[in-house]
Amino acid sequence: MKDKKLTIRITNFEKRQLAQEAERRGMTQSELIRSLIARFPDPKDSVQNSSHTYAAH
Repeated sequence: MKDKKLTIRITNFEKRQLAQEAERRGMTQSELIRSLIARFPDPKDSVQNSSHTYAAH
């Protein structure tokens, strides 16, 4: 389920690279980014919940 939104800052050059590669692959830019993220290893349990707060030691 796609229920999270991510905002990033990239250069004009990076934006052109992303647009060109997405078009070359016949997919949207969001689909391309998600396909690249899907290649990452599964997250460990300790980092799955990004809202988790760690106590200072």
